[in-house]
Amino acid sequence: MTRTTVRAAALLAAFGSAGVGAAQPPADPLTDALLRRAQAIKPTPAELRWQQIPWLIDPDLALRQARAERRPIFLWVAGGRDRDGLPLEKC
Repeated sequence: MTRTTVRAAALLAAFGSAGVGAAQPPADPLTDALLRRAQAIKPTPAELRWQQIPWLIDPDLALRQARAERRPIFLWVAGGRDRDGLPLEKC
C-alpha cells in the first residue's frame, strides 16, 4: 500500500467506525488535517432537520393528503445527468 492509500483507509475507518469525533489520534499531520476539515464541514443537527419530515414520493397521495389537511404542497424535484450525459430521471 502507498502512504496515500493508508491515509485514505485511516480516514475512512475514522468515519465508518465511531464517527469523526471518536476516532483515535491520527498517525500523521495530513490525517489530522483531513479529520479537522471533515469535522468542519459535517452538517449540524439543525442542518439535518429536513430529514425528519415524512416526505411522500407519490404525487397523487401527497395531493390527496394535502387537500384533506388543507395544506400547501412543497414539490422537491431533482434531476441531473450521469457521466455519459444521460438524464438520471425524468422531471
